[in-house]
Amino acid sequence: MTTYNQNPEQKARDNIDELLGQAGWAVQRNTKIDLNVGLGQAVREYQTDVGPADYVLFVDKKAVGVIEAKREEEGQRLTVHETQTEGYAGAKLKWVNNKEPLPFLYESTGILTRFTDARDPKPRSREVFSFHRPETLKEWLAQGDSLRERLQHVPILNPNYLPAKELRLRDCQEVAINNLETSFKADRPRALIQMATGAGKTYTAITSIYRLLKHAQAKRVQIERAQHYQQQLTDWEASGKQGRKPKTPKTLPPLTAEELAELPNLPEGWGWFLMGDVCLESILGKMLDREKNKGELKPYLRNINVRWGEFDLDDLLEMRFEESEYVRYGLQDGDLVICEGGEPGRCAVWRKALGQDMQFQKALHRVRFTNAINSFFVQLYFERCASNRRLEKMFTGTTIKHLTGEKLARMSIPMCSIDEQAEIVLALESKFSELDQLDQTITTSLQQAEALRQSILKKAFSGQLVPQDSRDEPASALLARIKAEKSGAVEAR
Repeated sequence: MTTYNQNPEQKARDNIDELLGQAGWAVQRNTKIDLNVGLGQAVREYQTDVGPADYVLFVDKKAVGVIEAKREEEGQRLTVHETQTEGYAGAKLKWVNNKEPLPFLYESTGILTRFTDARDPKPRSREVFSFHRPETLKEWLAQGDSLRERLQHVPILNPNYLPAKELRLRDCQEVAINNLETSFKADRPRALIQMATGAGKTYTAITSIYRLLKHAQAKRVQIERAQHYQQQLTDWEASGKQGRKPKTPKTLPPLTAEELAELPNLPEGWGWFLMGDVCLESILGKMLDREKNKGELKPYLRNINVRWGEFDLDDLLEMRFEESEYVRYGLQDGDLVICEGGEPGRCAVWRKALGQDMQFQKALHRVRFTNAINSFFVQLYFERCASNRRLEKMFTGTTIKHLTGEKLARMSIPMCSIDEQAEIVLALESKFSELDQLDQTITTSLQQAEALRQSILKKAFSGQLVPQDSRDEPASALLARIKAEKSGAVEAR
């Protein structure tokens, strides 16, 4: 440990420097800042518009937090100094264009450290044993929301108010799980479940843990959405800020109890999610305007080119796209293309194997999913919703129907693990293949039946259908008799 500081505050900073180094931070002076040293840097006495902050934390060259250093004697009243920390976190930093308050706040004596995540629904400090590593803060930022915020969106255990036994639970187990999750949502993370011997404490604990782990898939989606947004923002800035600025991903309000009550029950391990929460982005294509559009002519998809599960590329038109628009309006492998009008909801998954550099028009939505979602799974679910007319509930308009971006984002999707999604898609494709073969067999059989019918008719009227008997009256004699009968009928008149 360094010892060049003398007074109590400086000694505390020596201890803090030591702790930061142990946590993987590169501690630097404000006169010699190098944000290329390691993943995270802790800069001492960093200048702000309200005075120098004791430490400003940087991760990936971005300011993410502040540390307010206090002498050891202040350890018992560190919470008093939280307002000061908040002031530095919300201040304008020198040399940095920080538009929002920094999210991670620490007060430390070098012996006692308190931490606040300002992203929590009701931020409050808690004691921590050490400073978080730069990798940890980077991961938390990528998640978008804090853990306590995500706990607010855990769906209720029994939205349809079924008897507990239908959930494979006892009444007391259902009550315990509901109360525990209510405690989490009320920002009371410490809870004690008290149950009688033999009431099923272990099963209750496992079920609670399972539900938290199950909804960690939403955490994975949020991480990928945040990473996708950061990459888009980086690319946009690198291009000289050409085109539209990428939109910050938003978390939608969860499905209400009323909405969940209208949805069918799902197998154990599945869950209902909103379309807007499981996709990286959903945008409409480019508006066709021959007078304003500039750039190179490129083929683009219209509503008419999108069929259920496939594309009709025989009637493509071209539109002018500028270079800055190629990425925004371009299609990638796995993109789900959905009709906004015409037959709203009709959709297909774009495949690189189609072999064309393709853009799309404003009459279409392009939905791009995270790695946790199988695009074909969602496409097949849309087809199901079209057949049972559930999709119609999402349409707007009276005579001309539309599926707006807002309605699309609120579309509820049944979700399971990515492996199970893939298995379902393969099983459906196998069944569809069998149906196609059966349809072809039926079509071929009908064609064969028609050909057989014509062959029978031909034989019937060419004397080949029944055996010939030389004793039968010949056709010439039959014809003569018919003529005679006709002559007799005329004379009788």
